[in-house]
Amino acid sequence: MRNKQIKTLEISLIDALHDKNASDKLLATYEYVLRHFADEDYLHGTDHVKIIRRIYTDKDYKKKTMTSLLSDLHIDNKALLSYRKLYVSLFAKRYLGLNVKSETDNALLYVTLKKEAEKRVLLKSDSAKS
Repeated sequence: MRNKQIKTLEISLIDALHDKNASDKLLATYEYVLRHFADEDYLHGTDHVKIIRRIYTDKDYKKKTMTSLLSDLHIDNKALLSYRKLYVSLFAKRYLGLNVKSETDNALLYVTLKKEAEKRVLLKSDSAKS
C-alpha cells in the first residue's frame, strides 16, 4: 500500500477512534495495538507508542505534512512508513480477526471502517429525528 493510501486508511481510523460512538471493539483493538508496541518499545528501545499516539490521538495529524511529522518525531521517512504499515496491519489483523496476512487486508479494513462510519451517521440522523 502506497504512502498516500496508508494516510487515507489512518484518517479513517482516526475518525472512527475520535467518534463519540466508537465501538468497544474498535477501542479495544487500538488498546491492543498500543500494548503490543509498548512491549516492542520495552524490548527494543523504540518509540512506537509515541508515534502511534502522535498519529492516532493528536487531532492535527490529518493536517500535518509528512515533512513536519518526520521533524516532530526525529525519524526518517522510510522508517516511519514501515512503522505505519506495521500499525495498520496489526490493527487490521486484530479488528478483522485475520489469521493469514494478505495483500487485501488494508483494503478490507478501509471498507469495513467506511461501512461502520455510514452506520454511525445513519444512527445519528435517526436519533436526531426522534
